[in-house]
Amino acid sequence: MVDEQTTKENVLVSDLLLGEPVASRHLVERYYIPLSILLRKHFPFVPNEAVEDAAYDALLAVIQSPQNYDAARSSLLTYLYRIAKNKVVDLFKVQKRTEFEIFVGGTVALAQKEENNYRAEHYSDNMLVWTEGETLPPDITQLIDEILPHPLDRQIWDMICEGRKDTNDYAQLLKITHLPLSEQQAEVKRQRERVNKRIRRRQGEFRKRLFGEEL
Repeated sequence: MVDEQTTKENVLVSDLLLGEPVASRHLVERYYIPLSILLRKHFPFVPNEAVEDAAYDALLAVIQSPQNYDAARSSLLTYLYRIAKNKVVDLFKVQKRTEFEIFVGGTVALAQKEENNYRAEHYSDNMLVWTEGETLPPDITQLIDEILPHPLDRQIWDMICEGRKDTNDYAQLLKITHLPLSEQQAEVKRQRERVNKRIRRRQGEFRKRLFGEEL
């Protein structure tokens, strides 16, 4: 039985194949945000600019060659994700050591990622749930689970990757909505920094698993 999501994907791909004028816009509107979120979870140290470029490149690849997509093998989001992931890896491969340190390394890149992440108000709830059911590579999921064994910490990390910055969202998760706003903000900041620090400490392992070598 074909579900509603699969039907929408089939219609969209069919429109692309037929050259419908609005099909390209619909593809970008429907998939850019969930694709970007998946990439941020896979590449936690890659600056937003690289993530955005890879996402747009993947979307453009499908727009230009929709016939290459095989619905029997994967969902459209998974297909886009694989293309975008490969583009990030390819970009890494052409970087020299010093360029790579700027590209994915250290606290500066992570701070930039935090500063530039899309704010929660730019996402609708419908857009965010698109990532449900989509999985990261097992080795990356295993590493994140190892770094953040507590489910609450993984939820905080997911929210960071989604670009959520609204204090109330985190306060509800942390069950601290009864506190004064200033105390909520301080605790949310502390928890976000704590989770980020745990991920940052293991960046060498991410690099090794993502790119096949460790710098």
